[in-house]
Amino acid sequence: MNSSEHILLNSKLRPTAMRILIFSFLRKHRQALTITDIESKFQKVSRSTVLRTIKTFEKKGLIHAIIDDSKYLKYALNDPNQPEHQNHLHLNCLSCNHTYCMYNYTLPQISIPPRYHVKTTQILVKGICDICQIK
Repeated sequence: MNSSEHILLNSKLRPTAMRILIFSFLRKHRQALTITDIESKFQKVSRSTVLRTIKTFEKKGLIHAIIDDSKYLKYALNDPNQPEHQNHLHLNCLSCNHTYCMYNYTLPQISIPPRYHVKTTQILVKGICDICQIK
């Protein structure tokens, strides 16, 4: 059993061929990906199948959505071994425009009025990624 299949089973998801393919594709990329990025890899699969799969992964906490300066949501894997890193920084590279999760840099707890409840927090840092710096 490959590790993508194992992760899906541990998340109580049936490891269908499409789920395994999409999850494995996400695991191979350091940067966050748009639906279009994912869809272009699986051209013979309908957009609705890709969207349903991504939304299922998001509901199960396997991935998270990132809002950056692009007009599209991007998705990246959560670290199943470090649930405390769910609220972390994201770096948007001004050179390649990729967005990266900075898991080791967690966000502080934010105080808001009692009638509100914070579920997630996002901070987008703009700069140059490690790959573009060595080019």
